[in-house]
Amino acid sequence: MNSRAILASVGLLLISAIGTSQPAAAQAKESQPDRFVSTSQLMFDGFDIPRALDNGYEIRTDTAGWQYAVPVGTPKGSLVGASFKFNPTTKQVKPTSIVTQGTVSGNCGSATLTLYTKTSGYTSYSLNGLYGGSVYHQWSISLSAQTGNTIVNRDGFPPFPGALNWGTNFSYNVGAAATNASVSGVASGIVTTTLGTCSGLLPRDTI
Repeated sequence: MNSRAILASVGLLLISAIGTSQPAAAQAKESQPDRFVSTSQLMFDGFDIPRALDNGYEIRTDTAGWQYAVPVGTPKGSLVGASFKFNPTTKQVKPTSIVTQGTVSGNCGSATLTLYTKTSGYTSYSLNGLYGGSVYHQWSISLSAQTGNTIVNRDGFPPFPGALNWGTNFSYNVGAAATNASVSGVASGIVTTTLGTCSGLLPRDTI
């Protein structure tokens, strides 16, 4: 076979390989489902009066029994610096007249959970700042499959005192990777803030 024939044969092989590899790659990509982040609310549980004072806030109670936080030294009866009121009996939260439009009352922020694979995932919380910044959190992820169960503990501190956001990657092993069993996860936690506490409403994910 001469050199021209050899080059022509190689060219046909390359064209054939390219033509068959593109649909296969596209099919493989389409077979992978898009992952999503499960998000739920963080709810305010109540003021911590000594901690609020340590952070420069005084907790006061109005004539109807609603509590609110104002900077230490605020004149009596003034709501300047108070963004919400809290009912310690009913656990209700309502905005004061100076809350900016669009604020969701009763919501500390959000908590998330997403499972990347059957051995790894990510969880986080984001505070809206109305109830103070984070100073500590108790946080765990419960994971279960037919092959086993485990709990991943992520108790600790935010990136810095008063931070509004925290997140972490985590790894786990419930034996699902080897058997391709489905894994379900749920995150739960309590965020200690400069004014009180916020609790997570169990973001979930399944893979």
